[in-house]
Amino acid sequence: MLFRTHVVGAIASGILYFQYFNYNYALQYIFTFFTALLLSAILPDIDTPKSMLGKRVPILSWLLRLIFGHRTFFHAIWLPLLLSILLADFPAFSIGIIIGYGSHLLLDSLTKQGIQPFYPFRLRLRGPLESGGFVEGIIFIGLVILGAFSAAQML
Repeated sequence: MLFRTHVVGAIASGILYFQYFNYNYALQYIFTFFTALLLSAILPDIDTPKSMLGKRVPILSWLLRLIFGHRTFFHAIWLPLLLSILLADFPAFSIGIIIGYGSHLLLDSLTKQGIQPFYPFRLRLRGPLESGGFVEGIIFIGLVILGAFSAAQML
């Protein structure tokens, strides 16, 4: 999936979370939550220099790709689980990380390349979609509409 789809998917997921679970928090909590959500939604692609994040830290991205490859360690559940446990005393961070990272993994599991959610174990989840294809464009538009509709219902 493309950067824009991951960002919109994370935002829509975050809005749904607030709509159904936590819509009465202070502005500072919401800002912290969405910052963690957006950063964790783009973090899994740090292992490819062509990604938006990889372009910002090319040496690190190249090194991570050399060590792990793409869609292996950074597309598994271990890093978000570890980060959310370490930040458990800060629920805005830990929940934002789980939802943002989770939305990224869910969207990438729909692609033909898929993900290995329990890397280094070989189980691979994959779907029929091409990253950047026509159907992804429809998913992107659907996520924008879902996020906007859910946000409007909260007002």
